[in-house]
Amino acid sequence: MAGKSLLRQHPLKFILSFGVSAFLIWFVFKDLDWQGFILALEDISASYILLGAGLLIYSVWVRAQRWKILISPQGPSKTKDLFDALLVGYLGNDVLPFRLGEVLRAALAARKTKILISGIGATILVDRVLDMLSFLIIAACFYMFYPIADWAQTVAIIGFSALIIFLGLAIFMRGQREKLFGWIESWSRRKAEAGKIKMAGHVLSLFKGIETMWQMPQPVRVVLYTVWLWILYIL
Repeated sequence: MAGKSLLRQHPLKFILSFGVSAFLIWFVFKDLDWQGFILALEDISASYILLGAGLLIYSVWVRAQRWKILISPQGPSKTKDLFDALLVGYLGNDVLPFRLGEVLRAALAARKTKILISGIGATILVDRVLDMLSFLIIAACFYMFYPIADWAQTVAIIGFSALIIFLGLAIFMRGQREKLFGWIESWSRRKAEAGKIKMAGHVLSLFKGIETMWQMPQPVRVVLYTVWLWILYIL
């Protein structure tokens, strides 16, 4: 019903969206060796394929739930909308250079949530920082209990040091939050009074997105979602 409504009200938009989707799917699979792919599938139990696909889709849903928490200071959002945006972003990263799928992810999420794209983009940055920090923690723990190559040890040490620096910076920024937010709010108000309302809105939205790094909403749930994501990835 929704598809028919879109086709009737915005036929060009519907055709363009369908065309872009079809092109992306073709581009992803155009060089695939279908014969080899089918032979490989025949050697794999269907139950393992279904389990792997199910875990992969579920991990995206968990990531969407974590992302919803990061977005919450800026406004309400639906997990399903963020889930759709994540899928589009992953597809875009496979097709487009320079990880431009993240731009598609931000644009779609902004359109569905009615939140400024600058704020959405900032939460994507925070989302990736969480991935990086959690990876560094895992690498540091692995280094402590298992002997690994010299280069991996160096990476783990650097990563752990970066984590300590980040946590220190986050604690400092949390203490300076009121002062920093007051300065940004004052600057945005002056820009709005000068007629640059959109610029002021984007700057405020950007700051609200970034500040979740040191003003994390529901931190326990964020940590639990992050741990659960890594368990799913390891599985």
